[in-house]
Amino acid sequence: MKKWVNQNKLIIIGALIGGIIGFLYYNFIGCKSGTCAITSKPINSTIYGAILGGLMVSLFKQNKMKFNDIISSDKPVLVDFFAEWCGPCKSMSPILKEVKDAVGDKVTIIKLDVDKNPQTASQYRVQGVPTLILFKNGNILWQQSGVVSKNQLVKTLQNSFN
Repeated sequence: MKKWVNQNKLIIIGALIGGIIGFLYYNFIGCKSGTCAITSKPINSTIYGAILGGLMVSLFKQNKMKFNDIISSDKPVLVDFFAEWCGPCKSMSPILKEVKDAVGDKVTIIKLDVDKNPQTASQYRVQGVPTLILFKNGNILWQQSGVVSKNQLVKTLQNSFN
């Protein structure tokens, strides 16, 4: 039981929050005429809110791939470690789009905000932004900090296809 609770902690929290919101909805907005099946009774609103809260968290949890799962692909993965406040990082976006157009689906390109993911940035010793790291099967094939030209990136990526 304890293991199940730990595995589903977020869903349980979502259900609790949803239940509270459902109950508050009944008290402040809900249907007072009794004709609305969902909001005519406090228990109905609470259960409905709990179900929706649990489902929303469950959907979010399922769609969120872990970073390690992404970089462990046998297809090369180029990670752009960036920050919103970084000027050179902003100039990398159009370059990465051009690179993606040049290499197509042979590579996955993702952006990772170092301010929102400090542990991942620290794990890969990212000390400056932008930093680009090319992974394949979870291994680092190439890493460079600073703005990198389209031609250099395309050449580096093409070498990783072999």
